[in-house]
Amino acid sequence: MTRPSVRVSVFRLVVVALLLGLVMNRVGHQIRKSIDNQQTVKVAEDWPTSLPNESLRVHSLDGLSIIRPSGWEASISDGSIHLVGPSTRPGYLTPSEIRVNRVTDPYRHPRPLPRSTLFQDGHACLKILHVRSTPQEAEWHEAHVIVKQNDEMYEIIFRSHKYFEKRVPDRIWNYLETFKKRETGSLTASLQ
Repeated sequence: MTRPSVRVSVFRLVVVALLLGLVMNRVGHQIRKSIDNQQTVKVAEDWPTSLPNESLRVHSLDGLSIIRPSGWEASISDGSIHLVGPSTRPGYLTPSEIRVNRVTDPYRHPRPLPRSTLFQDGHACLKILHVRSTPQEAEWHEAHVIVKQNDEMYEIIFRSHKYFEKRVPDRIWNYLETFKKRETGSLTASLQ
C-alpha cells in the first residue's frame, strides 16, 4: 500500500506533464503558423527577355566565348567566363548567373554522364540540380551542360533561384547554345 503523499505527488507530476505537453504543442503550432505566414522568398525577374545578340559576345583569353544577355555583367579569366544578371534590389536574392569553364578534371563528372540533349550541331550532356546548402537558405536551381569538342570538355552552367524542372527554359537555352571555342587566333579578351 502506498502512502497518500506519494499518490498525490505522482498525480501532480502527471498533471504537470500533461499541461507541459499542451503548452509545447500550442507553442509549436504558433511557430509553424508564423513561419507559414512569412513572406515568400523574393526572386528578381532577371532572366533574359530578348534573343541573343552577336554584338554582345564575350571572349576569354583562351578562346572561349558566349553571348551575354543585355544588362548582364561579365568577368573573364583564363579558361572561364562568368556572366551575372542585373543587380538585385534590396531584399531580393542574388541574381542568376551563367558560367563557362574548361573542365580540367574529366573525372569530376560521373560516368556515364547524364542524359544527352541536342546542342548546336551535336549533343551535350545535361544535368539539372536543385541545391540547398542549409534549411534557412533559398534553393538554387542549376543546369549543367557538358560539351566535348576536340577531345576537351567544357561546362556551361546556368544558376538561378527561380525554379525550373527537367527542361532548361528556352530563353536561357538560347544563350547557353551560343557557346563557342575558337580553334586558333589571337589571345585577346574582349567585352563587347
